[in-house]
Amino acid sequence: MGLQREFIRDPKYGTVSSDSCYTVLTTTVPRYACWLMESDVKQSEEAQHLAKKEEATCLGTALTVADAAYVFSSSLLSSPEEGKIIFFSEGLLFVHSQYGSITLSKDHISTIKFYDPDSSAVASLLVEYKSSLLPHLPFPLHSADRCLVFALQPRSKSHRAFYSKVLSVWQNSKSDLPLQMVDQKQLTWNQKNMHSRLQKLHDSQEPPVAKRRGSLKTSYSQLPEQDMFLQHFALSSIGQEPILYDHLGVLFPSAELRNPVSSLGDKVVVTIITGLPGSHKERLCNYLVQLNKERGRWVVYKPDPDSFDSFSASHLQQYLSGFLESQRGPGGKPRLLVLSPGYTDVLDVVQAVLFHPDPVVQACFTIGAVTACVDPLASCVEHR
Repeated sequence: MGLQREFIRDPKYGTVSSDSCYTVLTTTVPRYACWLMESDVKQSEEAQHLAKKEEATCLGTALTVADAAYVFSSSLLSSPEEGKIIFFSEGLLFVHSQYGSITLSKDHISTIKFYDPDSSAVASLLVEYKSSLLPHLPFPLHSADRCLVFALQPRSKSHRAFYSKVLSVWQNSKSDLPLQMVDQKQLTWNQKNMHSRLQKLHDSQEPPVAKRRGSLKTSYSQLPEQDMFLQHFALSSIGQEPILYDHLGVLFPSAELRNPVSSLGDKVVVTIITGLPGSHKERLCNYLVQLNKERGRWVVYKPDPDSFDSFSASHLQQYLSGFLESQRGPGGKPRLLVLSPGYTDVLDVVQAVLFHPDPVVQACFTIGAVTACVDPLASCVEHR
């Protein structure tokens, strides 16, 4: 069960497009059930004994005792789960009542980021792991970005122990753990979202809970998209006037908008050939394609078959969007040849390319040349 809202956005020029937002109200309903097999239970118990050994283990030596923490991933199946975390000199161990023991050694870790905004906020330990860990990781924690977040509550024992006993060891030049102290700008979009959700979970549990009962904010930790949806709902309920794309960053400061490509080297060069019927513009188009067949890739835009003799700006703009998707991959960018149909005004073609409704697509194209074909035997030019 979910809710969806939509509004119209206008990129200043060209056709308008829609922007929608949804939230799933039943996101907290469990969609899976998992448990440990008998062999997994034994391995989990053996892993927990690592903290009691005085000699070095596969995780090194234990630096802390088991303290409360949360584990979370960007998977749709994942929700913040509370357990006990133990830090070692060469890794960490997380013990969960349902998942069992999750062991992360230096051999499975690519990068560790530690993000701690201030003393009153949740501190996030973001562990980016290698694919070799996946077979040993509970499936609800599997994610495309291969990142686990361990949340340390402010003023908790695990938070104080990390600073007093773990940080200096992991930051030692001889340590094999690649620990990075980061700020918010160095986090990915998924990592920011995970930290935000863990912070909202902490805020919802802070006393006095009774005063916040019934408030929308208490459900933010369970419905992470609710805040964005309510902003979107308020905006889409104002009226029917299109909203400029450039204004979305101000209206939705927490959203990640696609940034247009600014490098000229990444742009596709568009060559426009125009002319009246009978000007042999088709012959010039075919000649250019044949001439450059061995030197580069030329792609010719074909007008809409239903309106072959008339120009459709929306059809060309849809073609440009699909063109970028189809040309992704290795190799240089191809050149695009646009042959204007019938008696088309070439200015309409130029505006359709330069003022594409999607600013990301718009920034990926540039006009290289506009060539007008004229047959002096079949054309009448006044005042020349």
